[in-house]
Amino acid sequence: MKHTYIHTYSKVSVIVPVYNEEKYLVRCLDSLVNQTLKEIEIIVIDDASTDSSREIIKDYQIRYPDKIKPIYNKENLRLGSVRNIGMEYANGEYMCFVDSDDWVDLTYCEKLYQEAKRTSADIVLCGVIRINADGEKLKALMPTDWKNIELSEENRKKVTVSSCRIPILFCNTILSRKIYKERGFRALDGINYDEDDVTVLFPLLSDKMSVVSEALYNYCYNPCAMTSPFNPENWKKRLIAAEKVYNMARELNLWNIYSEELLYCLIKAVYLCNLEEFESHKYYESFPIDKLKSTHEFLKTIDSNYINNKYFRSCKWNNSLRAVKIVESIVKDEAVLKDFFEYETIENDKKVIGLLHRLEGKSIAIWGAGKKGKEFLNQYDDKNEKIRYVIDKNTEKQHTRLETGHEIVGFDEVTGCVDAILVMNYRHFESVKEQVKAIQGDIELINYENWLYAEEDI
Repeated sequence: MKHTYIHTYSKVSVIVPVYNEEKYLVRCLDSLVNQTLKEIEIIVIDDASTDSSREIIKDYQIRYPDKIKPIYNKENLRLGSVRNIGMEYANGEYMCFVDSDDWVDLTYCEKLYQEAKRTSADIVLCGVIRINADGEKLKALMPTDWKNIELSEENRKKVTVSSCRIPILFCNTILSRKIYKERGFRALDGINYDEDDVTVLFPLLSDKMSVVSEALYNYCYNPCAMTSPFNPENWKKRLIAAEKVYNMARELNLWNIYSEELLYCLIKAVYLCNLEEFESHKYYESFPIDKLKSTHEFLKTIDSNYINNKYFRSCKWNNSLRAVKIVESIVKDEAVLKDFFEYETIENDKKVIGLLHRLEGKSIAIWGAGKKGKEFLNQYDDKNEKIRYVIDKNTEKQHTRLETGHEIVGFDEVTGCVDAILVMNYRHFESVKEQVKAIQGDIELINYENWLYAEEDI
C-alpha cells in the first residue's frame, strides 16, 4: 500500500484512525483543523468504513488541502495496524494520536509541542477528560507529575511501575518521531482491544519526558468505536495484547533490563483486569474459574514465578493483596480456590456485620445504586432497617425505590443528615470524597471495596 504526498514541514503529525465514525468525525476534525499550532499535518486513515466516514474525510481534504492527508484502506486492518500506517507516513518532528470519536482542546498540539521543545523531551503527556454516553464530563485523569525528567534506568523503572496506576496512553501523549523511526516502536498490529498496553514502552525508548498539567483531550465512551466495548471474550483479547507487548519488549532488548517492571504491568493488564471482570458476573452465571486458571497459565509462560513479582506482592491498590491470595489458591488446585471464595464470603460477612454494628445509632448511607449497591442491600439490609439513604448522582435513578424499599436520592438532598457513607465502587471514591468533603467535612467516608479486602481495618 503506497501513498504519495508532497511533504511540507510539520511540527506535529496528528494520526486519526477512522472506522464508521460518521456521527462523531466532524467534531473530531473540527477540533484539529482549528488548532492554534498551524504547522501540523492531519493524517486521517479510513479503515474500510461502510458508512459515510470516507465522504466526510474527502470533504475536509477539499476544504483543508494543506492540512488533511487522507489514506483509504481497502480492507479493515484494525486499530493497531492503522496507527502504524500513520506513523510510517508521518512527517512531523512529533506525532500524536486522536481517536475519531474524541476531540481535543484547540491548544492541544501547541501546548504539548511547546513543552516538548522547551524541555527537549521525547514524550509529553497531558490530562484526559472522560465523557460518558450522556455527554457528561467526568473527573479528569491527570498524569503523574513527571515534569522535565531525565529518563535514567532507575527513573524508567519508576515511571513504568507508576504508569500501572496513571496510564500512559496513545491519546494523551505526543512523542518524538525518532521513537518510531529509530528506536523500533510499533503499535500492536491486528487488534482493537487493549492496544494501549504497548504504550508502557514509550518511556523505556525515551531519554526525557515531561507533562502539561492540563486536561486537553476529551475521551468519549462510544460502544461502536474501534476500541471494542466489554464483551465475554475480552479476557482472551487481553492475553493476545499482553503477549504482543512481551514479544516487542524482547525484540527491542527491553525485557532483560526492565523485566520486573514490565511483568508487573502485564499482571495488572491481564490478571487483575480479568479477575475484576470475572467477579462482576456481568457476562457469567457463576465465577469462571477455568478462565482465571487460563489467565494464570498464560502468565506462567512469561515468567513461571510471576506470583513473586515484588511489585505485585507489595501493591495495595485494586485489591491486589487479595489477588495474590487467589493466585496462591490456583497454584494448589481448583478445590482450594473454591474453598477460598467460600471462606472469603463468610469472613466478609463477619466484617460487614461488625462495621454495621460499629456504626449503629448513626445515619448511614451507601453511595451507588448500581449492581454492587443492590447486592450489598440485599445481603445486609433487605428489610430497610440499617441503611438510611442510597445516594446516586444519576438523576434518572433518583426518587425511585429499589426492591429492598430504599429510596435513591442525590447527595444535595441529604447533606447534613448523614454521619457515614460507604462508597460501593472504589473507582468513584476519590471523586465522591472531593464532593462530600467540600460540603460536609466531618462525615465518615469508607472506600468499601478497599476496606473489605484490606489486611486490617483502614
